[in-house]
Amino acid sequence: MNNSVSRHYRNRRIGEFLKELIEMTQPDSPRSPTQKYRLTQLGKQVLAVNRGE
Repeated sequence: MNNSVSRHYRNRRIGEFLKELIEMTQPDSPRSPTQKYRLTQLGKQVLAVNRGE
């Protein structure tokens, strides 16, 4: 497999996984200068497991 193809696939998969862990505070305005991100419930659970809580 071509290196750039595998890198693209890996980055795409990582992006899909991150969408499950973080969410936009203003999903209707993704380019807003006040846009922020927060952990989803799943993201909070993953963080707690990694911290050993």
